[in-house]
Amino acid sequence: MGSKEKEIKCIYNVIHSNQIRGSFSKQYHNMLKNSVILSEEFERPDFVLSIDNEIYGIEHCQTDLLIQEKKKRTHNLLDVQNTEINKTINKYNGNPDLLDVEIANGQALKKPLELVEERINLISDFNYENFISNFKKVCSVHNDKCSEYIEHINSVYKRNPKFLGCLVEIHYPKIRKYKIVDANGNSREQALKHPPITKDMMNVISSMKKYEFVIVFMHEIEIAGKKPNYYIFYVSPKDALKSISDQLILRVNSFELVSPFNIHCNAKVKISSDNVVYDGENIKFNCELKIE
Repeated sequence: MGSKEKEIKCIYNVIHSNQIRGSFSKQYHNMLKNSVILSEEFERPDFVLSIDNEIYGIEHCQTDLLIQEKKKRTHNLLDVQNTEINKTINKYNGNPDLLDVEIANGQALKKPLELVEERINLISDFNYENFISNFKKVCSVHNDKCSEYIEHINSVYKRNPKFLGCLVEIHYPKIRKYKIVDANGNSREQALKHPPITKDMMNVISSMKKYEFVIVFMHEIEIAGKKPNYYIFYVSPKDALKSISDQLILRVNSFELVSPFNIHCNAKVKISSDNVVYDGENIKFNCELKIE
């Protein structure tokens, strides 16, 4: 369970995708496209859908590549940064004159620069074991709650769902290369549009047998003005390898991010107040960014 707006955006991105390959994926994707979402506001699971007089549920969860440990809890970087951005925007919405003052003294750029540094450093610090540990934890928690989801659907619609599906959303940074390790332990750098699928990820999905299918939705972190890449495939937890056998999925043992920086950075910015525009909703600026 998370932001409802985010969950709705995710499921509609999946529904409207035309990049589906493989017989198993196409079977359940066509079913999803032809279904009616009975309620976008449902919780536990996040969506209840209907097709051919049958109902089924889909639960959404998110486990990103870039994660942070704060107050002994794991957080997705994108969620943390969006919260900080919204706080900053609300601060200036409540006091527009403050923006002019902080543009002049440089304080208006403090938070954007902190977010840039944070993202760059987390790419450099990426650790596959931390990612897969969080992936397993998130997926296991949602798998364990399937009985609760079925009971809740029954209490509202007075019948059990035919089955449940899980939509796993994974945000990843826009980078050019990954360092992948194959089944023989050999490593190489490879240009990829999205992260590869690992043996560990498939083992976790295979353990989610309370679900009829799992949708993996890999989504590039959006950059203003640029269309993000995404990748979608469906997996059967009951027979994971067979269900993806015709989906042309690159499977590896593990991977690392090939950062263009490789070290912690300090972001320096050259900017004048003439370059800053605030439209009441967004703070926009053109700048020269220097990484040291």
